[in-house]
Amino acid sequence: MAEADHKILSAEIKLGSQYYFYMETQTALAVPDEDNCIVVYSSIQAPEDAQSTISRCLGIPEHKVRVITRRVGGGFGGKAMKAIPVATACALAAYNLRRPVRMYMNRKTDMKTTGGRHPMEVTYSVGFKEDGKITALHLDILINAGIGVDISPIIPLFMVGAIKKYDWGAFSFDIKVCRTNHSSKSAMRGPREVQGTFISEAVIEHVASVLSMDVDSVRINNLHTFNSLDFFCKGAAGELKEYTLPSIWDNIFGDGSVAVEVGGIELGQGLWTKVKQLTEFSLSAIKCDGMGDFLDKIRIIQADTLSLIQGGLTAGSTTSECSCEAVRICCNILVERLAPIKEKLQEQMGSVEWDILILEAMRQAVNLSASSYYVPDSFSMQYLNYGVASLNLAVDLRQVADTQKHADSAADLAVVDYDTQNLEPLILSVEEAVRKSSFFEVHSPLKPKQVGDFSKGMAEADQKILSVEYYLYMETQTALAIPDEDNCIVVYSSSQCPEFAHTTISRCLGIPEHNVSVITRRVGGGFGGKGFRAMPVTCAVAAYKLQRPVRIYMNRKTDMIIARGRHPMKITYSVGFKSDGKITVLHLDILINAGIFVDVSPIMPHHIVETLKKCDWGALSFDIKLCKTNHSSKSAMRAPGEVQATFIAEAVIEHVAATLSLDVDSVRSKNLHNFNSLVFFFEGSAGEPVEYTLASIWNKLAISSSFKERTEKV
Repeated sequence: MAEADHKILSAEIKLGSQYYFYMETQTALAVPDEDNCIVVYSSIQAPEDAQSTISRCLGIPEHKVRVITRRVGGGFGGKAMKAIPVATACALAAYNLRRPVRMYMNRKTDMKTTGGRHPMEVTYSVGFKEDGKITALHLDILINAGIGVDISPIIPLFMVGAIKKYDWGAFSFDIKVCRTNHSSKSAMRGPREVQGTFISEAVIEHVASVLSMDVDSVRINNLHTFNSLDFFCKGAAGELKEYTLPSIWDNIFGDGSVAVEVGGIELGQGLWTKVKQLTEFSLSAIKCDGMGDFLDKIRIIQADTLSLIQGGLTAGSTTSECSCEAVRICCNILVERLAPIKEKLQEQMGSVEWDILILEAMRQAVNLSASSYYVPDSFSMQYLNYGVASLNLAVDLRQVADTQKHADSAADLAVVDYDTQNLEPLILSVEEAVRKSSFFEVHSPLKPKQVGDFSKGMAEADQKILSVEYYLYMETQTALAIPDEDNCIVVYSSSQCPEFAHTTISRCLGIPEHNVSVITRRVGGGFGGKGFRAMPVTCAVAAYKLQRPVRIYMNRKTDMIIARGRHPMKITYSVGFKSDGKITVLHLDILINAGIFVDVSPIMPHHIVETLKKCDWGALSFDIKLCKTNHSSKSAMRAPGEVQATFIAEAVIEHVAATLSLDVDSVRSKNLHNFNSLVFFFEGSAGEPVEYTLASIWNKLAISSSFKERTEKV
């Protein structure tokens, strides 16, 4: 002040409040879930804070609270802390009533309860030179915080940071956060920056008015140099450059689809757009061919407090950049994993397309998911804003309307005509399939290998023998499909293989896989019948076409007709064996009735042969055919192949025992593996030789004190 040519003492500024006026008022939907859990859909900028508050309010662990925020219809800070009471009240009602509860505020109630921007009373004294250069500024600020604390304690620090955008020479202040009986104030867009900027500009204009100078010339005289910036914003000034702030003022920048989940909330600020563009840019570093429309392959999905924790608060104009940095780190991890595969493919093929690269990566079981957690440094929110704004407004008044009547009419127009002319005769037995060579092909590595020499085994034999269910799970097939925005669909399926359903639905609807979400909580019994037979695809098609939720479930009779069950088989076997019951050779001819479609049938031969190898047959040969018939296709019923193979093995053992008039257990014991036979039948998977053999284990079991008792119980 002593250096000043002029002074303004105890000038006053009064700053009023400001209401939030976002498009969407405060709202939430809470749905009770099983196991004492709850799911809350909330229009909130800080889902993590809502999750914690709801957890404490309901007295349940945080892992039982799931808060989902897809996007927010305008927030501006009003849905940071102020959305928590709405979400919590909604959750409390739903939790106690055990039914879904939705809450929303009308505009009047919303404006009353959310409080708005902090009103302030400011008194300032300023000293300045004849040329408009300010030498000192002192501020006395009274902030009306209202009845609750909310975010008010952060206002002084950040407001001072905003005022420091000018070089005041010396800067002092006395700021008090006042508790009153008004509604509590909260974080309204640019809390502290707006008031800080208003105060700064009011002082500048007051000085210019006293000196009768142009306002911009006073502004320029008080913009920072590097030295003053370093003095006012210690540690956050950056590096010394050739330019200063005044010069900036003069010169005023399966399918290969990708799903990205970030903690930042889309408020209309374009966070999702930035993340999507950054994802495209970062993954393009792999330099595959045909990535021109790669942006269309990327989808940003909603924030979910259970799948992505530590999402934090979306505010302060830094969340977009933090989200982008986290995504960039993830993309770099994925590019690093994919690069070696791409190099090998390039050597073989010359050019490599993105889809081919991803298919090969999946084949090699490369992890195509990546996560990262980015924490910016402490100076990330200490920034100075200088900007220019323009407005270009366009309103699209076109509307598209649909009704249930129209949807039903469209569905009624779907007619299926069956051509009954020139039909080939039905194949209803494996014998008929053999006559007509109606087989499904079994490709390597599913094709089993013969073991030993059949002719030699037969020659060594003393004797020879030559040539001789439905699913009932508790819950039948069911699915629920719900169309979602952006051409997406969510399917809740009682399926043992959600990933397969995911891929099939994507192909059937002609949409990218990232537009399909298949959710399986648990399955009410499956036994293989809900691997490929589950209903999600049909349900998804209906919901996608009708654009309304669709649920499908089967009654027991329909389920049993369609799911069918275990593969019927016809087996012819020839076996050679010694007088003591030791089998020297076994040959099998197996006809498997696979039904009309392939389903999981190609795995059956391999599973059957591997199970048969539990006995030492001397030599094992076989001819297994998958017969295509006009029966409903068979599927993977509990232990597919193993049940039938065990039955075959035991039938052979018992037949040999009956022929020799020997005890069945003695024949079983004779044909159990020792280490050498185990190596012969299983090659590299026999393990290490040990002191006991399978036969000795059998003997020890037979003489144990509880063996007879257990046998009687069985």
